[in-house]
Amino acid sequence: MSNSDLTSAEVEGVRTEPKGEIEPSGRSKSRLSFEFRGNARDYFRIWVVNLFLTLLTLGVFSAWAKVRKKRYFYAHTLLDGTPFEYRGRPIPILKGRVLAAGFLALWFVSTNYVLELLLPAIVVAAVAAPWVLVRTAAFNARSTAYRNMTFDFRASYTDAFKTLTWGGVVTVVTLGIGYPFLHHRLSKFLVERLRFGGIPGSFHGLAGRYFRAYFAAGFTAALVTLGAILLTPRIPRTSPTAALILTSLPVYAGYLVSFVLLQARITNYVWNQRELGPLVFDARLRAKELIVLYLTNTLAIVGSLGLLIPWATVRMARYRASRLRVACYGKLAEFRGTAQPAGSAAGAEVADLFEFDVSI
Repeated sequence: MSNSDLTSAEVEGVRTEPKGEIEPSGRSKSRLSFEFRGNARDYFRIWVVNLFLTLLTLGVFSAWAKVRKKRYFYAHTLLDGTPFEYRGRPIPILKGRVLAAGFLALWFVSTNYVLELLLPAIVVAAVAAPWVLVRTAAFNARSTAYRNMTFDFRASYTDAFKTLTWGGVVTVVTLGIGYPFLHHRLSKFLVERLRFGGIPGSFHGLAGRYFRAYFAAGFTAALVTLGAILLTPRIPRTSPTAALILTSLPVYAGYLVSFVLLQARITNYVWNQRELGPLVFDARLRAKELIVLYLTNTLAIVGSLGLLIPWATVRMARYRASRLRVACYGKLAEFRGTAQPAGSAAGAEVADLFEFDVSI
């Protein structure tokens, strides 16, 4: 796959021209600027204090560290000149992490020491998954505010159970090949049940585009891995360590390219196929730019022994904000609502601990 393929609009999922049916008749269109104004120097102070106190308290302060980090990034992310606000509180997050640790301990024991508990643990995980999905999305939404109005997420356990069950069955029956179908259902579920100012979101995406994105990423990874295998006999055998490194690098490069290609294409497609009231989004992440960002950030972090993590984090946030555009066919005053309590963070922390991505 050539570099031109990686950066083309079709591969990235970028909306190349506006949809004719989106613009309501007789309504004016305005562009809203979306930007990130944080800087590495200010965030470094927050990061180093968070790290020190988290280590000092054996992880207890991590809940407060999460809130401090999110408040900084939300406050420095602006839409139309107005910053977002993070309203999550550390105590619910800490309670959620204790519960998440209990789930993790049960899973670890059942899979490594007491195999008799494996089946009950799987059943518990299957039953809890819809609850985790709904609670995570609701907590994340209600902890986010804009113009003194919080987002909201309205879905029942049954809604989440149906979404995960059908997608999960397809994934299992097809031995993982049908996972893009599950990913599409999750995207639709999360977008359409998110509300702001009483207005629900809408999603027009098709499952076929998810399959195309996953196929392109998988094909790229397989192609580069095959190249590494063919290259192995040409590597001198005088140094096994050097041979291992030289053989592994192309494999990791293939993984990086395929991961970034998938991330860029899916992220662009989800944003470009969603609407929220008068707002229409246009995401333009580029695989080539993301690859350069990931590589330079990794080299900077490794070379600085981790001290440049804040710089890399801010750099990525600024790039993502710069590649998202918003068009408003109407006025933001159409959003009307009241603040919602954030609720329990238990589901969100379970999702974080098991690395489930339920971002909205």
